[in-house]
Amino acid sequence: MLLFLAAIITGVIQRESDDAKKINALSKRYSAVGSLKSRWQDWASEHTVNQRLNPFSEYFDYSYSMSTRLVRGQEGYGRPKEATKTAERAKRAEQHVHREIADMCLIIHKMAEPDGDGETRFIVASALIDVSQQKASDFKDKSLAFKNRQALAPTHQGTCV
Repeated sequence: MLLFLAAIITGVIQRESDDAKKINALSKRYSAVGSLKSRWQDWASEHTVNQRLNPFSEYFDYSYSMSTRLVRGQEGYGRPKEATKTAERAKRAEQHVHREIADMCLIIHKMAEPDGDGETRFIVASALIDVSQQKASDFKDKSLAFKNRQALAPTHQGTCV
């Protein structure tokens, strides 16, 4: 019985020793300090580049800034950089505008009376021109109407898609 217990204890100690060796080998390969150091270096090099592009920094480099600047027609021109807070805000704002357009078209469909051909016709102020640019509405006939003698207000007749 004593030999049996000694064999079990020896096996447990041997397994713990093997586990410790494996952990040591892994910790040398994947060091948390090494990972932290490399992330810090990445951040520092990115910060240096950003300071060269920042016109308010003492390290601003005009020629470098102009060489990396986007020109109209290039991919990404007029858009925020990907994975930034500005890009996230723009995405949320675009979704909000699309929801508002959909709500407006729904209200128009519910309130308007359909013609004999089944289409809903409406006359609106020029604010809905943006809706047609989003392809959420189809303006077939465009005309100008007088709001009063002093102001000329464009109105458009069309259908919500």
